Amino acid sequence: MFLAWEEMKHNRLKYSIITLVLVAVMYLVFFTIGLSRGIKNFGASKIINSSAQTFVLSEGVSDRLERSSMSSSRALEIKEQMGEDATIIGVTLANMTNVSSDSFGVAYFAVETDTFLSPTLIEGRAPKDDREVIATPYIRNYGVDLGDKIHDSRMNVSFTIVGFAEDETYNYSPIVYLQPEQYSEVTFIGQMTGSSNVQSVVTMSSPSEVASDITKYNIDLSTKEKIIETTPGLAQQSASFTLLIASMYIISGTILAMFFYIVTIQKRKEFGQLKAFGADNRFIIGAVLGQVGIVTLVGIMVSTVLILLTDAVLPPIVPFLLQWRYIVWGSLLFLGVAILGSLASVYETIKIDPIEAVGGNN
Repeated sequence: MFLAWEEMKHNRLKYSIITLVLVAVMYLVFFTIGLSRGIKNFGASKIINSSAQTFVLSEGVSDRLERSSMSSSRALEIKEQMGEDATIIGVTLANMTNVSSDSFGVAYFAVETDTFLSPTLIEGRAPKDDREVIATPYIRNYGVDLGDKIHDSRMNVSFTIVGFAEDETYNYSPIVYLQPEQYSEVTFIGQMTGSSNVQSVVTMSSPSEVASDITKYNIDLSTKEKIIETTPGLAQQSASFTLLIASMYIISGTILAMFFYIVTIQKRKEFGQLKAFGADNRFIIGAVLGQVGIVTLVGIMVSTVLILLTDAVLPPIVPFLLQWRYIVWGSLLFLGVAILGSLASVYETIKIDPIEAVGGNN
């Protein structure tokens, strides 16, 4: 390690440049990971953060929650057979306008009171009548705050935001929580008949624990993971980000491999002299790996600081989610890729003949 450090101090500019390149690549990887996690969370954080395990959906909707539809009476029958923790939810998407007539999308969530899907109030107060609702704070990005009215022009109904729950979203939209009796006002069937269809009966039990006799209702059972995966566009975006991140790891490994291989070639004579004076392969390989480790660790530390600063200054509307476990795993993977990329240099040092390197055959 001493030899590695002395060599880097002697060639500060050379190693500073490769470190800056790695910092840039690592920063982009961490930023892309944050965007990937943020977009996934933005698409379905209500489902991701919930304790729900099994969703009873109408038949043939391909695990798409908002496409499911069953009558309230049928949902109630199913709920009664599924146990105490089962709850009925209604989910529909809508376009709203704020007091400035700006349009934005929301997801209506009709949930029963005092269930595991009920919102937890963190600001404001609970609704006192059917014209008041609780929303998630992301709606503030559309110019809506406590006490403001939002209008659903499609259904010609307005609500006043009186409270905020946890900052969760569904289908890339803020959530507006409704009581079951309010839900009939925001669907066409509900306005025509006074009783709206709902989308699912949800339970914290696994599909294998759900009563088998509910299959007589011609329903499909879906899991939390499938509901998340079928969020529109989420799977495609996740695949794209995964390919992008993998490409960046390959690029960083290639850059390191090329740099240290060239350095090793340039240092053949010096390494040969060290071998001639009694240094074994282990000592020289340790110096090469030490340089790789120092450059990579410095790059990781600097890029981590930069990504933390970025997270602090990004506006809330940007779907960016920084989680330490992904930084740690990403850093370890970077270190592994760097060491893997240095194997060519290690092999080259092993091949060095001290007599040939110092010109003994001339």
